[in-house]
Amino acid sequence: MSRRVHFNDESGNSNPQARKQGETNNEDLRGKFNEWANNLPPGNNPSDLRRSLKGFLTNSNTSMADVANWLNTKSPRSGRMAGDSPINEDLRKCLQEIMEESQGSSGFSRWMVDDASAPSPNSSQGSPGYTSRKMQEVTLASPLPSRGMNTHQRQQSQFVSMHLQRARSALLEQLPEVDVASEEVAAWGSTEDEDFVTPWYTYVMRVLMPPLGCLIFYFIYWRFANYPRSGIWWQDMCAWIFIVSEAICFLFGMTHWVWMWNLKFRKRVTQQELNLTDEDLPTVDIMIPCYSEPTEIVEMTLKACYDMDYPAHKITCYVCDDGKMDDMKNMVALISSHYKGKMKTRYIARTKIPGVPHHAKAGNLNNVILNEGSTGQIIIILDCDMLPEPCMARTVAPFFYKKLPKRGMDSEAGRRKAEFDLDTGLLQTPQAFYNLDSQDLLGQSYAFFYECLMSGWDGTGCTPCCGTGVTFNRYAMVKVGGFSVGSITEDFKTSLNMCANGFKCKYFLQRMTRGVSPKELNAFMIQRLRWAVGAIQIVLAGNPLFTKGLFYRARWLYFFSTVGIVYIIPVVLMGIVMYGTILGGVAISFGPTTFEGYLLIGGSAVGLMMIMQLLAGWRLSWRDYLRALQDNFTVFRTLIQALLIGFCGMKMGFVVTAKDVTFDLRANLIHAAPHLLVYVVSISAAVKAVLEMLAGYGLFEIPWTSEYNSSLLYFSLLWTVFLWVMISGPPRMVVYGYLRSRREANSTYKCTNSNVPALQELPSTPMNTFPPLSPELWNKENFNEPEIRPRKRGESTDSSSVSGSEAAGAVF
Repeated sequence: MSRRVHFNDESGNSNPQARKQGETNNEDLRGKFNEWANNLPPGNNPSDLRRSLKGFLTNSNTSMADVANWLNTKSPRSGRMAGDSPINEDLRKCLQEIMEESQGSSGFSRWMVDDASAPSPNSSQGSPGYTSRKMQEVTLASPLPSRGMNTHQRQQSQFVSMHLQRARSALLEQLPEVDVASEEVAAWGSTEDEDFVTPWYTYVMRVLMPPLGCLIFYFIYWRFANYPRSGIWWQDMCAWIFIVSEAICFLFGMTHWVWMWNLKFRKRVTQQELNLTDEDLPTVDIMIPCYSEPTEIVEMTLKACYDMDYPAHKITCYVCDDGKMDDMKNMVALISSHYKGKMKTRYIARTKIPGVPHHAKAGNLNNVILNEGSTGQIIIILDCDMLPEPCMARTVAPFFYKKLPKRGMDSEAGRRKAEFDLDTGLLQTPQAFYNLDSQDLLGQSYAFFYECLMSGWDGTGCTPCCGTGVTFNRYAMVKVGGFSVGSITEDFKTSLNMCANGFKCKYFLQRMTRGVSPKELNAFMIQRLRWAVGAIQIVLAGNPLFTKGLFYRARWLYFFSTVGIVYIIPVVLMGIVMYGTILGGVAISFGPTTFEGYLLIGGSAVGLMMIMQLLAGWRLSWRDYLRALQDNFTVFRTLIQALLIGFCGMKMGFVVTAKDVTFDLRANLIHAAPHLLVYVVSISAAVKAVLEMLAGYGLFEIPWTSEYNSSLLYFSLLWTVFLWVMISGPPRMVVYGYLRSRREANSTYKCTNSNVPALQELPSTPMNTFPPLSPELWNKENFNEPEIRPRKRGESTDSSSVSGSEAAGAVF
């Protein structure tokens, strides 16, 4: 498979003589490159070849863009196409690594187009109007027009262009269609019923739960009964604080047993099983709420919706703009005119009355659902940066129908059509992100949550809403009064109300949306703070344990999902008592009487808990499993802040998660400071403990007195190593972000609007590539060299834009 990369002429010079001179200079440089490549000794190791390529770029003053183009045309060694030459493949890899170093992104590999990639029969590329010639002749050429933005807005749009390019790269390959239920039913020991497949490891976890519960309660009893008492009340009280906190941590681990007991995978429901034709499918309203996000990101999502594989007359897309930006309105008008006839699009911007609560995202969506004439039977909610797969609407719609009886039981089943199920409230699907690196230091893929926890919730029958990638039944939404208000996590509270009103909340493990996760640590922490404060608001507004209509297991899950953040309090108290005791030299014996007994009983309990967690995450990698364990420790400072905000009555409004912020060392260090403090304190305590242990063996004398036994010091070191692993994410994220920002700052290859494909538009092909924002910037007759007509002063960039005097709710 050969690959090509296309770059613009950076000079932008329209003078034919100057252009000819530039081409001559370029050919001279290319000749030098060919001569250099031909003289390379065969069998070079990668490091030597990379060093040599760097030297050539520096000495010849050649840009990496030119080398990329040369590597995609003729091989310097044999004259063949680049993909056929081994030396070119080596040079490609070296150039990719150099670009990644200098730009902090995916570099060279992100700028490639597969020439020989044939469209899948099931992909959107097979839709009418698509030709392989279009895909093969994609040229990254037309720069984004400014569309009347001011300087600040234009800079913001250029910054998010990296995410736009990654989105296009992600959409070149559709998400694989994974049927987890079918995979698990084929495994030994798994069982199935009408709706679910229960995997074999669920039964193993059920067998382990009773003995593990007995072991945990015995361990707690043993800890309270066996610790050295000093006889001094305040010292014994500190010891009790530590032991009680330790017991709470073990008991919190048992709360996961409810979803572990019901870990199941929902079966796929297809249109064919229900005997439904396209005309029988429900009408769909797609809602894209936005506030102040860059217009380009919303535009990507809107264009992806246009490629939805669903009857066009049954689908309507709503851009719910709470920021009421003219630029957003003009973009919707332009895109809808370009895709005229595919589906109806509406731009809605509600009027906010000063002094009246607006309820942020919940109020924005409720306005469209209840007040703006939305009539779709099912409602798909997409965050403005979430790109849906073409199959999404057709995949989720059948889950809102009652299943037909088996044909053997009902002779009419083969001719009957399924009925729409008014009792189904929502269907949640997992999210995917296209801007995460392979390390995922902060665990933002949430693989354990989506693969395991949500499947357990679904098996229990009370799936929570995650805010995006979710489909609602309009009847259920109207019945509960729309999205719940009173909490900035309106999605979670809405699903709780639906369960309390008797509606079924389902979950299907198939990723059908991809979006952008926070890039920097400070943005991630702000997002998690909002989630935590929202959970506290739900508890204060109405405790799920006492919510009428919820069955027992749903009350248990919703309650511990909201109050689970208090789990961090006993962990912090344990650290304060343990390290304060060691560093202060206070004789507080919080450790066990025998370290061997602690390892035997406590270690066995922890080991069984880890085995159960590993079984629950059987489908995951070790890194996903580790990130799940680190989650609460990663955000412990944020959780404490949320507790103070929630219970002290401080108000916190809805904050849009900033996913396009630049690296701010000070802001990132503020969020990582508590983790760094724990490292400093724990390392100091560990060094002191080791010195005391060695002095206890008579190796040397220490200038202070120690009253600790070896069991206590071993115990402290064990907990210290555990904490080091759990809190490692944020400090590593700060170092990673700082090094990346330094590479970008020191890069000699400057990114401009004309030489970076991230700032350029692709010609129009369904789903995988997108048209430019202004039709005059793209010549459909010539894909390789788009004709760009200069715009005269005062000329409008869009003849179809809606004037600012028109109504806020515009239909296109």
